[in-house]
Amino acid sequence: MDKKFAIINRDKIMKKKLNILGVANANVSGAALIIGDKTVSAISEERLSRKKNDRCFPINSINYVLSNSNLDISDIDFICCGCWKGLDVPEYVETVVKDAITYFKNDPASEKIVIDKIRVSAERDEFFKNELVDGLTNMGFDSSKIFMYDHHTSHAYTAFYASQFEESLVFTLDGRGDFKSGTVWLASRDSGLQLIDSINMLDSLGVFYGYITKFLGFKPNRHEGKILGLAARGNYETVLPIVSRMINYENGRLIGKIGDNFTAWNTGSIPSIENELKTHSREDIAAATQYWLEELTLKYITPIVQKYNIKNISLAGGVFANVVLNQRLIEIDGVENIYVFPHMGDGGNALGGAMIKAVEEGVNLEYPMKDAYLGPSFDNSEIESVLEKHSKELYYENVSNQKMKLAAELIHEGKIVGWFQGRMEYGPRALGTRSILARATDSSINDSLNNRLSRTEFMPFAPVTMKEHAKAYYIDWKPEHFCSNFMTITYNCTDLAKSKTPATVHVDGTARPQIIDKGTNPEYYGVVEEYYKISGIPSIINTSFNNHEEPILCKPEDAVRSILLRNVDVMFIGDFLVKVNE
Repeated sequence: MDKKFAIINRDKIMKKKLNILGVANANVSGAALIIGDKTVSAISEERLSRKKNDRCFPINSINYVLSNSNLDISDIDFICCGCWKGLDVPEYVETVVKDAITYFKNDPASEKIVIDKIRVSAERDEFFKNELVDGLTNMGFDSSKIFMYDHHTSHAYTAFYASQFEESLVFTLDGRGDFKSGTVWLASRDSGLQLIDSINMLDSLGVFYGYITKFLGFKPNRHEGKILGLAARGNYETVLPIVSRMINYENGRLIGKIGDNFTAWNTGSIPSIENELKTHSREDIAAATQYWLEELTLKYITPIVQKYNIKNISLAGGVFANVVLNQRLIEIDGVENIYVFPHMGDGGNALGGAMIKAVEEGVNLEYPMKDAYLGPSFDNSEIESVLEKHSKELYYENVSNQKMKLAAELIHEGKIVGWFQGRMEYGPRALGTRSILARATDSSINDSLNNRLSRTEFMPFAPVTMKEHAKAYYIDWKPEHFCSNFMTITYNCTDLAKSKTPATVHVDGTARPQIIDKGTNPEYYGVVEEYYKISGIPSIINTSFNNHEEPILCKPEDAVRSILLRNVDVMFIGDFLVKVNE
């Protein structure tokens, strides 16, 4: 089978800038817009609907990206969905049916599990595909302009085309999408992406991790970060023999264990496994699950890195939201650098679909994607009109260019500061435009601030650190580690970091920093810089500006509601300093 896919079309002559709308409604729905060679807007529906992980038809997201560029529906050249392509029959025969011979081993029960899973998945995917197409045509989009692209191909395009690399190996891993749970690609700016391997949905590391997330009482596809936080507090050794029965690495392949140990892939419950797990602490279960995820991923990826001798790897898919795993990957012999797409989960596939079409049409996409500030922004007049409605409850004043210094002083005093500035971030991380900021000098803030925000977290808050000082705080950090701009990797902390910013250091001695320079976000950088002038510490806490189980704030109305709930002591929104009247 020829595994070449979407080689760049150098022969097409661009007569005008194309307007390409990307949409998706997999686990998280949203929209993105590429104009010419540049991504100009992108957003997840949850930010506008205020429903966490909203996967409904992304009408609000579509309306936002269009209005932000003053475009009408008729101005859009292509509408591209980064999921629901369906079965690629030759590839499916190769990766699923061939593997099924290994699975079945004359076992009718296993055969039924596989057949049922494929049938249910196909029916489910068709439902969401039709929902998306119907929604688009009902809005007035021309159905002949709608294109469906493969889920993992969309992940791969975001991983490479948003990266800084000229060439790269690309890996995607998640729960499942279009009947796969992973892919591997060779990528270059000159020749595009070439598929070299895929993992079928029955051998899913994402489902494995999500199953344990659910077993421990959390929500899969949402709370995997809690498992990661718990893992550092446990011992993996006693539980490893149990979880390793669920999925393994054999003969160069990831193999999900069908039968008694595999029914979770179909029913969501494995009684024999669960009865054994119940005798162990949640910390040890999490530790074994995290350890096994790391080991299996490295067993799969390392030989591929060695075979192709390519020093850069690009990553997307929900599994790569696991920042500790990403640290292990950059430590592989032969790997010099990694990039993780900031919206690594399914929400990023709205942009992925648009990227595929852009490349097919001969567009040389601008790279790297310098920042993730692709959402809505609000000017002072819009903000003030919202504040005026709450003038009895709130005190506010325009502090203009003093806000960075004032914010730093308040942080140094121990205040919890809301920071709402500029365009909202695209992806699950708050990166300094919808953030809560605080000093990191006292680790007790992890409990007090989590209680204040009604959060149950097991990891410390993440730090934002001035780029000039990153080497002094994080072992093996390098300026070329572009992924550290987006809080997608952990580093081992130096003794200086442990002593100066203990609130951001996990029990395993790591932190998940956002490294910031002045050019990326001058005002955000300015707050940290002013704090450094006062305290001598170039790092503060940055956590998302939202309550537990709510999406990150988007609009001024969301911010006002948050401060009225006393989530923060003071808020800087636009040029305004805001407090609750006592």
